[in-house]
Amino acid sequence: MLAALRARLAEARVQTDPEVLAVALIDLAESEPIFGHRQAAVRSLLEEAAKVVDTLRRPALEGRILLRLAYVKLVDGDLEGTEQLASRARDRLADDRYRAIEANVLSARAAIRRHEFVEAERALADIAQEAPPDTTPLAGRAAAMLALGVAELAVEQHDHVSANERVRVVLDAVRDDEALAEVTFTARQLMTLVDLALEKPVQACAEMREVVVLTKRHEAFEDEIEARLGLAGALGERGDPTALDEAEKHLQIARDRALELGFDSLYMATLVAQAGLLARRGQTRAALDRCIEIAQVAMTKQDLARYGAAVALMAQIYEQKGDLASAYRTYAEAHASLRETIGDRAKEVIVPHMNAFADRIGRSKFEEIAERVNQASHARSTFARTTGKLHG
Repeated sequence: MLAALRARLAEARVQTDPEVLAVALIDLAESEPIFGHRQAAVRSLLEEAAKVVDTLRRPALEGRILLRLAYVKLVDGDLEGTEQLASRARDRLADDRYRAIEANVLSARAAIRRHEFVEAERALADIAQEAPPDTTPLAGRAAAMLALGVAELAVEQHDHVSANERVRVVLDAVRDDEALAEVTFTARQLMTLVDLALEKPVQACAEMREVVVLTKRHEAFEDEIEARLGLAGALGERGDPTALDEAEKHLQIARDRALELGFDSLYMATLVAQAGLLARRGQTRAALDRCIEIAQVAMTKQDLARYGAAVALMAQIYEQKGDLASAYRTYAEAHASLRETIGDRAKEVIVPHMNAFADRIGRSKFEEIAERVNQASHARSTFARTTGKLHG
């Protein structure tokens, strides 16, 4: 379908009819799936279409552009922009009933993300009553979007039993229809969350494998990396050796791809995930090496928050092994090292993590460990000075 629409757009570009070009651009923009990161292609099509439509004065085409831009804004997390665009689209789509329904659903989904659950539930119920039954593709798309909104509401309300039923309705409706790939993408991620909440990790892994396949099919590389991270997490919930082996494979693929494509933040995320998995498998030295790599990259980029997170992860690896002294020493040495570089600002980076550590093990235990480690450090320093004088 996408190949056919791209070919039609190529043909429209060599014609002289601006309306034919505008429709071809909008049709393709409506069909190109929007994932978590896969938005640039859609945005560029809509920007080009808007320039053409400006000369046509066709409200219906303007409405379609605004509606699709509202989807982009929703994925961006711009809820105000989503609502404004959905409202403007609805005004221009008075004679396009099913796209007007989509606009209303988008507004309700924005309300869900604001946690305005009562308003969202009322809006979705009203939309469901107004939506007439039909079997056209437009009607099917509107129905799928409505079902997705209802499912998202249950997930956000942590009503996992209802959410399980509602997401199944969405997946049954789309049946991996290529025209509804973005609905499938979102629904499978929602089902993963629900399965994990209901302690069904095997099913969650199956859903995330499908997300990986979907993102690969559409060459959505950032989304693929995130999907592999999510799958690795679900496999970790399973916890059996076979699952952990598969998780290791997906994390390595994700790491290599992120490095190859220059996705710095995703590369760091894969290192963190690898460190956690290696620690879980008892490969402490390798896990600590990952933490050191994260910290080194963070310092190179002057990313203090990431540096603090790397230090905390390293300390937590020691903590999980029961080596509380090494955990404390990790924080203390990182703080001392960072203070030499940035002064008192080091407290802001390290101390919150250290306080969280103290809260987990208890303040009295923390103070006992701190005193013992500091005494040992002082003794080592004294010994080094003394032996230095003797040798001198």
